[in-house]
Amino acid sequence: MAKATKLASGNWRCVAFLGRDKNGKQIRKSFTAATKKEAEALARACELTEKKSMKVIDEKEMTVINAIDRFILKKEAEVEKKKISPSTLRGYKKMRNNRYDDIANIPVLKITDDIINAWIDTMEEEYAPKTCKNTYSLLRSALIEVLPRHVVIDWRIVLPMIPKKKVVVPLEKDILTVLKHFRDMDYEMYNVCLLAAFGTLRRSEICALTADDIDRKKKLVHINKAIVPDDKNGWVIKGTKTELSTRDVVLPAFVINSLPESGNVVNMTPDAVTARFSRCIAHYDFHFRLHDLRHYSASIMHELGASTETIMHRGGWSNDTTLKDHYRGVMNEYDTAFTKKLNKHFEKKFAM
Repeated sequence: MAKATKLASGNWRCVAFLGRDKNGKQIRKSFTAATKKEAEALARACELTEKKSMKVIDEKEMTVINAIDRFILKKEAEVEKKKISPSTLRGYKKMRNNRYDDIANIPVLKITDDIINAWIDTMEEEYAPKTCKNTYSLLRSALIEVLPRHVVIDWRIVLPMIPKKKVVVPLEKDILTVLKHFRDMDYEMYNVCLLAAFGTLRRSEICALTADDIDRKKKLVHINKAIVPDDKNGWVIKGTKTELSTRDVVLPAFVINSLPESGNVVNMTPDAVTARFSRCIAHYDFHFRLHDLRHYSASIMHELGASTETIMHRGGWSNDTTLKDHYRGVMNEYDTAFTKKLNKHFEKKFAM
């Protein structure tokens, strides 16, 4: 909701946004009161009542695609205010253009659970379970904006189960092979791999990093931004993925000394980074991604006894659920060594 502004008279004015008419023109209503709190309360009350009734009574024939378009329009304003990432908006628009053809022209007041479940079943034949879930989530969010409050959004919706991802942790000998390859063939990618494997940086963070973000005296990098795709097929700089992703990471001297002293650390987009890394991996017939170097970094920290808080801070993870579910794999080489050591201890102490 908009914030109230103080008028020359001393009163406060707040404008409620009630949607758009058939021509796309914004419908607004102004409220004036003696205090800021009162003006904002009046506008908020209007948005919660009048706006809802206007959407249902005046727009009874609003279709599913109309609702999604309205939701995306709202999110465009949030991108401008930096409330959501440009890449999130890009994802919404991509889904809007590709995944709602079967239900696009159905009036929202005639949508039922049977219609949605049939649509999901059809979509499941072509898309992965997570994609189906994300596509339904956008539909649900759009319908919440336009349907009456008493309508139950989730009905009896059955979404496909999302299989748990198998965490891949590259072996140290394979990481060394990749590093040697890029050191000799592609020094920019060498630096990318150093930052991913030893600093737990994401590719979006690496591509946004500049020499100004490097403190050579303290041997650390300041991670405070990322580069992401926008809805116009371009790349934009934004803040980090989460608040906790903004962090300082102390690195080994050999990593700091390898990084350029001016300009961008790498002059590539994240997609270009992925493409170059994939060619190298294919050449050696390895089976891990650039992002899996973060798994290695988290795993080795865990193996060396680092606390959950330390691992989360260094990697910029916002909660330990994500860390436990996806990143704290135990590397096979360390697991094997530990098992041998454990069994040797049992044999020595208890063999009869």
